[in-house]
Amino acid sequence: MKNLIITFISSLALTSFCFSQSIDSKMKEIRSKYNEVNEYTDYEIITLNNEEFMDQMTDGGGELTMYFRDNLISKIYEKIYLSYGVRETEYYYWNEKLFFIYQVEKIFNHIKHLSDTVEITKDEAFELVSNAENRYYFHADTLIHLIKKKNNLLGFDSSEEEVEMLVNCSKDYLANFIKQE
Repeated sequence: MKNLIITFISSLALTSFCFSQSIDSKMKEIRSKYNEVNEYTDYEIITLNNEEFMDQMTDGGGELTMYFRDNLISKIYEKIYLSYGVRETEYYYWNEKLFFIYQVEKIFNHIKHLSDTVEITKDEAFELVSNAENRYYFHADTLIHLIKKKNNLLGFDSSEEEVEMLVNCSKDYLANFIKQE
């Protein structure tokens, strides 16, 4: 019986180790693809503004820049100006499959300090400060790893909501570009 328990624990540890190795190797592959996408310089670039890509324009509008290599999407950069700050999202594709999303949200300083007693000057009130920075790693259309720095994005209660919104935006952008050709 003791040998059976030791064997079970050993196999569980080995399975966990192999799964971790698998995730690590996939993340290494994703980072390599990310570097290749960012090092390439001869993209065909298409930029859309405001209603050209948004169903409802935000307070400050936005822009969407798509990077194509050999007629395949490699990267989409989205910058949305919100009433409380700015959200920038980069979607990365390999053979038109989403493999990575990098997102940064900056909010106005006065929004950050709404619920505390920190005094700020009028000039400081509209400075942008980092609120969230997230890295989403995908393999075979599945989120395999998430690195979150700081907070959830404003307006979202959980990482699951954020991921769902981002994946849906990615799909919508690809579909909208195909319609515009």
